[in-house]
Amino acid sequence: MDEVQQLADMLQQHAATQQRQQQAFKDQCQHWRDSIQALFAQIETWLAPLTERQLLVIERTPWVATSSTYPSDHSPFISESLAIILAQRRVELVPQVMGQGGAMVIAVAGLTSDRHGSISIVKDSADGAWFWRKDRGTKEAESTQLDAHFFAQQLQG
Repeated sequence: MDEVQQLADMLQQHAATQQRQQQAFKDQCQHWRDSIQALFAQIETWLAPLTERQLLVIERTPWVATSSTYPSDHSPFISESLAIILAQRRVELVPQVMGQGGAMVIAVAGLTSDRHGSISIVKDSADGAWFWRKDRGTKEAESTQLDAHFFAQQLQG
């Protein structure tokens, strides 16, 4: 095989690899969006009895997650944030850029319990479960699997 043909083969293999990587990333981004939408729909279902009785309001707002790697103009992480308005408080769930290996993080703001650390809802791509995580600086993060009962308890705080 001559050198020109060998170069052509190498470039074709490189292009095919790049295309597979780009498609895999697009698929991960779609999974990220779908997972967040499913979580928000689940939360709306959990809280439906309260919204029907007008005890709280749920709002979804378009959201673009950004980072230094993905500025807003180029971020593929387009989704929604979710706000829960209850007892004159606003609790916001804001998706963050997809992490290593497809990990998902949704920042939680507006709870009184977040004053001494950060609260987030996280999903490890290897597991289908969402977890409520509370970080308090140097201490080990507390994680609890998210369900309707636990979520309602956190909204009370």
